[in-house]
Parts: sequence; C-alpha cells; structure tokens
Amino acid sequence: MINPSRHQAVATDELASAISEVSVEILVAIFREAFRWNSAKISYTISHVSRTWSAVALNDPLLWNTIHLTGSKPSYFTQLCLTRSKQSDLRVLYEKHVDVEFDGALVPPFDPAIFYLPRCHRLELYFHNRVDAFAVLEALKNARAPKLACFELEIGGIPEHWPKSHYPGSIFTGGAPLLTAAALKSVGISQCRVPLSNITTLSLKGCSPESGHYPYLNPFASEFVDILREAAPTLQCLTLDGGQVFSRKDKPWSVVELPALTTLSFGNTAVDNREAFKDYPRGFWKFVKMPRLGDLSLHSIDLALLQEIWSTLEGHRGARIKALSLYRIQELHELDKGVHEIFTNIHSLAIDCSVVHGILANIVYADKKCTGSRSPPVWPLLEAIRGCE
Repeated sequence: MINPSRHQAVATDELASAISEVSVEILVAIFREAFRWNSAKISYTISHVSRTWSAVALNDPLLWNTIHLTGSKPSYFTQLCLTRSKQSDLRVLYEKHVDVEFDGALVPPFDPAIFYLPRCHRLELYFHNRVDAFAVLEALKNARAPKLACFELEIGGIPEHWPKSHYPGSIFTGGAPLLTAAALKSVGISQCRVPLSNITTLSLKGCSPESGHYPYLNPFASEFVDILREAAPTLQCLTLDGGQVFSRKDKPWSVVELPALTTLSFGNTAVDNREAFKDYPRGFWKFVKMPRLGDLSLHSIDLALLQEIWSTLEGHRGARIKALSLYRIQELHELDKGVHEIFTNIHSLAIDCSVVHGILANIVYADKKCTGSRSPPVWPLLEAIRGCE
C-alpha cells in the first residue's frame, strides 16, 4: 500500500531540485529575455521552480515596465504589465508588419493613447510600411510626452509610397521636455522632426539608395545646419550613417559649431555615390566645427574623403582624439600620413580586418624609427586595442 504522505514528501524533495536554488537574479534575466513573447506563461513556469518568484513577480514593478505592441488594442498581457508595473516609467515597443506596401486604401486614424505617453520613458517604433508609419506619426504630431527620454523610429518600404504631403514634419509639439536621445533610421529628420532643445544623443541613419530620386526625404544643407544649430548647446554624441543632406545651390552649407560634441560616428558614404548626396560628406567636414571631439568612429569612407578628413584633423584637432574606431576602410595605407601621425594621443583603438595590417605594420615601423632616434614611442598612452565587426 502506497503511503500518500511519503509520496508527497518525495515529490516535494524532487521539486526542490537544483533548479529551485537558482538565484532570483538569473530568473529575472530569463524572464526579461522571454518577455518579448508577450506571455505570462514564463512567469508561471518559473513559479514552479522558485518559491520566491511569485513574490518577486508581484512586487517588482521594473520586471513589467516593458510593453510590446503589435496592433491598435492592448492585449491581456499588456494590461497585466500596466497593472504590475504600477506607476513606474514604461518602455514601449510598437511594431507594424504588413505584406502589401500600398493598396490605395485610406489608413484609419491612429489613437496614440496606446503608447501610454504620460508614463512612457522610452518609445521605439518599427514599421514595414511607410503608409502605416504616417498614420501613427500624424497622431503624435501634437502629442505631449512629459516623461519621454528616448525615441527611436525605423521605417521600411519604398520612398515613392510616402509623398511629401504624407509625412508629419514635427512631432511631440505638445512638449517632450525630458527627451535627450533620438534615433531615426531610413527616415530623414526633415520628415519626422523631434524636439531638439535638450538632445544629447542623436543618431541619423540614411534612407535606401532609392531615396536619391526623392529629394524631399532629406534636408538641404542649410536646413541641416539649422537642425544642428538647434541641437548644438546640448548635443554630445552624433551618429551619421549614409546620405543625410541633398545638394542645392540656393541652400548651401554655412559654418556651425557643436561646442558640446565629444563623440562622432561618421560613415557609410563610400557605398553611397548618388549625385544628390555628392557634396554632403565634404560639406560636413568643412563647415561643422567640433572643438571638444574626443571619440571618433569612421567607416565605409573612400580614400579621397579620408584624405580630406586627415587634413581637417591634422594638428591639435587630431591630438584631442582619445578613442578611435576605423573599419571597412580599404585604402588606409595609401594616405599621405599614417594614423599615428594624425591621432597622436590615442588611448583606445578599435579596428577590423580591413585596416589591421596597415595600422599595426605602420606602428611597428614607426616605433623602430623612434628607437633608433631615441624619440618617444608611438601612442605611449594606448591602453586597449579591440576588434570591431
């Protein structure tokens, strides 16, 4: 005859396995990783192996402060997140994927209440279709986001399906006083302009090559200068990837200074030979002054532009650079001066296979010359070299 109490004890011992001893920190990491599936099942599963998890899940609002949205209505899981996150700030991710780019149908008005803007600290929007993006961004035109600190927007699709009359221009005109970071990918900042008065981090990644046929997708040089001037007092970190500015003689470049900028990532111009963008890279390096720049990343740049950048940075400007990243640059060895001659005070260096031989061989050769002449070694302050993808 089976003893029920003994069977229960054995079952309890088996349940109290090594898994039940896993730290709460690890369980939290597992929960966060699975969170994107929009399901409470993972929390129930963890509850079976950890007696403390239920209490943690119920009482830690930061576990539930990320909301994933894919439609126009909140799911049960979203409602659960809102309840359990209590009044903590929210990270809201919205994704819209469709199979058809444009079918001529009118897109219904979008209700931005689903983004919970009064509590939203970080808003990330991803669209496959530019028409769907317009409806959402149009709804954000006059929105107020009192806690929004970070905004990311990525739009796919074909530029011709988003005519000039169909992009919103400025958004969050109702106010976003805490917004300090913005990232726009495949959408020009003239298409969708966020408040820039307090921006410290700005990332602009260019549209696809097809956008060269649609000049309204990017600002002209004079408009881009105005954008930089608006952000200049606080802008510390700037990423410019691909074409950003269209050329037009009546809207030229002018000098603009970014006094707070310390970090710049610039590149992807070597693969972008569109006529409309031909003056953008050189115009940027000629007219944009960055007196405090100390962290520089360059990638996918042709030899002619790289030579101009070297000339711009030679002397005290290059000496200020402490961290340097170089990757996807094929002709570095053909420059008139070596990297170590322009950037003399490097502390940190990041390189990829396209430049590793040229740079390291150049440094070794220069060091041998220094040894023979009793000159100081190359990069005596260098602390780290790392690879970059």
